[in-house]
Amino acid sequence: MYDKLNDLIRELCSVASDPKGAVKKAMNNSGKQAIGCFPVYIPEEIIYAAGFLPIGLWGGKTDMKKADQYLQNFCCSVMRANMDLAIRGTYDLLAGIVATGYCDTLKCMILNFRAFYKDKPVIGFVCPQNRDEGLQYLIREMEYLATELEHINGWHISDSDVERSIAVYEAYRTAAREFVDTARDYPKTFSPLVRHQILKAAFFMDKAVYAQKLSELNQTVKTLPKEQFNGIRAVVTGIMMDSPALLNALNSYGITIVADDLAQESRQFRTSVKPQGAPLERVARRILDIEGCSLLYEKEKNKAEFILQTVRESGAEAVIVCMTKFCDPEEFDYPLLQEGLDQAGVKSLYIEVENHVEALGQMNTRIQSFSEMF
Repeated sequence: MYDKLNDLIRELCSVASDPKGAVKKAMNNSGKQAIGCFPVYIPEEIIYAAGFLPIGLWGGKTDMKKADQYLQNFCCSVMRANMDLAIRGTYDLLAGIVATGYCDTLKCMILNFRAFYKDKPVIGFVCPQNRDEGLQYLIREMEYLATELEHINGWHISDSDVERSIAVYEAYRTAAREFVDTARDYPKTFSPLVRHQILKAAFFMDKAVYAQKLSELNQTVKTLPKEQFNGIRAVVTGIMMDSPALLNALNSYGITIVADDLAQESRQFRTSVKPQGAPLERVARRILDIEGCSLLYEKEKNKAEFILQTVRESGAEAVIVCMTKFCDPEEFDYPLLQEGLDQAGVKSLYIEVENHVEALGQMNTRIQSFSEMF
């Protein structure tokens, strides 16, 4: 069983380590073209139903020098990295790109990518901020997305296509939630870096294949005895924690991740599609039902309570706030989150990260100091 588990872990981690190679492999195996999807929430079920492979565009390691042609230095590193990678040709294999408008920088990116990719379709997708009243608007946006995708490959998207796609994505979400719950019982096998890479692999694979692989991993690891852990159990929150150096530093100082509220990880799959309604309505309602995300407007600022509930459910002792530099929505919510954590007596660590920075230095010292508080 250990050999089988290690093989599955290596396979998924290799996907996360070589996204471009993994996407090419997925395209070859499926015979499908790939569509790039900007953060944070895109109705991938529509893209999948149109006969494409949705691929996550969350930046990557690059010096970002070429991005200066389009974006200022104070734009977030995720979008700067996306722009830089596009200019370098990394995204040339994509048949098109769907760009969102959840923040000011993302709104700029729709036009920037259209200016750069003059011959590649760049489809703008806008999620309504007033989610209590935005269902019909969101359905119209999804209909527009479907129409634009149909122009690329001539595939008419039927309700049954969307229903089949929903089933694939619900299988993925179920497997991913099960993995998150299971991994906390095996902190040595699933170090912070390994846990992250396994979840990240979903962005570069056919979701049906990924769900099957992850389900197999879940069932395999459950046959093994649970692992003892004497370190610090933490919940992480933020946009993303896609830094091997940072994740390895947490592991070095005895910190394991037992749950997350990261936009790149659990926020992608913790909310399910409900069974009632027409297919497009069901997909739309799932996005509108997402809670606890700074990029989605909420009348009641309940971020702190959401994180505290996650702490209680996961048995965590601490919260690590992974703040993407220049991310205004997350920064505006942080004071309320910190106040709630302080009132509840939950220790927390604030870390500011950039997509391309791997030199920890001062951050390493802060993580060590934090670990010594327990």
